[in-house]
Amino acid sequence: MFAWEDSQNTSCGAIIYNKRETRFLRRYLIIIVISLLAFLFVPFDALDSYRYYLYAQTISPDQTLLEFIGTKFVITFDFVYYLFFYYCNKFGLPYQLVTGLSVGLLYAQALTFIDLIQDKYEYRLTKWNDLLLRLFSLLSVSFITVFAISRNVTALMFFFFGVNNLLKGKKLNAAIFFLISCFTHVALIPYLLLFIIGAYWKGALIENINFRRILLVLVTIIGLNSSHFISLIMKPLEVIPFFQYFVYYSMHLKVDGSLNIFNFGLSKGDMLMFFTTSFVLFYGLFFVRTYNTIIVICYVMFIWLVISMGYSQMFTQRTLLILIPLQGAVSSAFLDQQNKPISILIYKSLLVFAFLAFIINVYSYRGTWIFEFPNF
Repeated sequence: MFAWEDSQNTSCGAIIYNKRETRFLRRYLIIIVISLLAFLFVPFDALDSYRYYLYAQTISPDQTLLEFIGTKFVITFDFVYYLFFYYCNKFGLPYQLVTGLSVGLLYAQALTFIDLIQDKYEYRLTKWNDLLLRLFSLLSVSFITVFAISRNVTALMFFFFGVNNLLKGKKLNAAIFFLISCFTHVALIPYLLLFIIGAYWKGALIENINFRRILLVLVTIIGLNSSHFISLIMKPLEVIPFFQYFVYYSMHLKVDGSLNIFNFGLSKGDMLMFFTTSFVLFYGLFFVRTYNTIIVICYVMFIWLVISMGYSQMFTQRTLLILIPLQGAVSSAFLDQQNKPISILIYKSLLVFAFLAFIINVYSYRGTWIFEFPNF
């Protein structure tokens, strides 16, 4: 399905990760803690997860599985997420369990993805550099976003199960997980297309470091002003039968300048995280000298990120979520190569600043951090 011919080791599935056992307790303790926080978090009414939990209460456990899927599929294309709520009602489980497991599994797949990339491209990092980039990846997006956009997180969890299976050479498994991710949240379809574009973008243009850097700067400047031209791209999509049948999703094609990150009314804590995380990725992509397939995919996702920042706060959040594992790939590539000491110092300083931005973001939401054990 995808070509990975630039790999120095094409048999990723056969690699035995000797360090896996020593990493296990340290790594999964962090993941379990974050997963537990997502499970216990009580969302306020402006968050998506609040509405999802309310909807879950309306699902009748007396419906058969086929009746539920048939009814839901007619209303909305992406029904898999709601299917988990159906089973929660069926077995008397708390709805928050879906969010907790999805968040934990997404972060677990993110760290597995970094493992696979480092082995595939033979990145050799010091222990502390490796720890630094992994912590940055996990904390690169506000926990409010991660805990709130639970359906998108669930879809991304399946998506990265697919990516990791693809890296292991299990193409059929990867295709199945990609399909499930799209049936969990339709918004994964454009990201899957971007992933494919990045996987197949070859040639002298992307391999030329000067061209890449010039394009990166130009796209960033133009993308942040995308509200002025994005309607030229979105408007023609309205004639696609999918958007005419599932009218609800056509609303995402509407472009309103007030909905970008500059005019949406986001808190300073959110804005700080958006720009800090984005700039770390920009800096890494700018200074990484040798691009492989995964770094090209990151490059394509960054282009979409800055375009999203210019016209849609919603797509900005979703793009940052999909970049959680990809940030680790770019950081691995940057810290593996021999850079000038000043370049490395600046990059590590940016990572530390990103941690501070995360702490500030957590503090900015101090009045909304309510954690309770849900009733069964």
